[in-house]
Amino acid sequence: MPDRAQGDLARDPGVLILGGATATGKSSLAADLARAVGGAVVSADSRQVYRGLEIGTAQPDERLRALAPHFLIGFLSPAADYSAGRYGADARRVTAALRRRGLPVVLCGGTGLYLRAALGGLFRERARRIGARAVPGSGPLEAVGESVARGERRAALARRWEREGPAALHAELSRIDPPLARRVQTRDRQRVLRGLAFHAETGERLSASWVPQRAEGRCPSEAAEPDGSRGALRFALTLPVRVLESRIRERLERMLETGLLEEGRSLHGRYAERPPTSLTAVGYPELFRYFEGEASLEEARGRMLVRTRQYAKRQRTWFRNQDGYRSLSAGEEALAIMLDAWRERLA
Repeated sequence: MPDRAQGDLARDPGVLILGGATATGKSSLAADLARAVGGAVVSADSRQVYRGLEIGTAQPDERLRALAPHFLIGFLSPAADYSAGRYGADARRVTAALRRRGLPVVLCGGTGLYLRAALGGLFRERARRIGARAVPGSGPLEAVGESVARGERRAALARRWEREGPAALHAELSRIDPPLARRVQTRDRQRVLRGLAFHAETGERLSASWVPQRAEGRCPSEAAEPDGSRGALRFALTLPVRVLESRIRERLERMLETGLLEEGRSLHGRYAERPPTSLTAVGYPELFRYFEGEASLEEARGRMLVRTRQYAKRQRTWFRNQDGYRSLSAGEEALAIMLDAWRERLA
């Protein structure tokens, strides 16, 4: 097969993108797809990249991983900083390596920003200059010191979020970085805090560090192919809202039965004082409050259900508003429909 550039992922017919809301069955379907075509799965989930969060982030289990190789799952410490920009580069690098070996790739996940980053859309971040002015020529000890200071600043922002509330911090972001604030929802904790932290660390706006890959914010590789006959296929799994909410409840019960509490306790023991960004994922803040006596287990469970439903709603909205994705009802026929379309594309 031709050797494709890392940025050409969206134009490669050997790639199939499978998105959709949480609990629609993407992981199982992706593994079945990859097995059927002799390929591999590359995850596009912003929380499944962390190890130690296997249950709470619904990472593919041993059965699914036995069906096909999986990549970009559980390779980072929960304390590691990670971004959509870094993920995009990682996803293109891994996918390019797999395609050079002749393996078809299923790019699967529900994190829309990660999928867009992998396809080359949205933005590239310029290399940061954090600490460069304060510690020119910094070596290992200075780098460690800067990392500790950065962690302390971010922990302080996280405490302010809990104390002052989303509206207050979003208002602050609006004052220091209006373009970013317009793009970020008030309750989007991760991106609000990241924008504030970036300004605190560099004195600059995060929005000013982005370089659009095309003037209107979308690069050619992100657009759907004009005649629909070339490039990566894109599917978004859907389910009726009531069915999806039932699946969300059932999945949470399975998580609790299979060790979510124990996983949460282990993480709480390590990160209770300074929870990293990874532990803003649904489930962990709620369990931390339960462990600390601030909520009952039933209250934590109820809050997890609410947050998951809210997240699923945002995902459904995102995929409805994206070009090039074919809506596909999750069910018995989904695998056959995708296989037929993909095999025709691969022929």
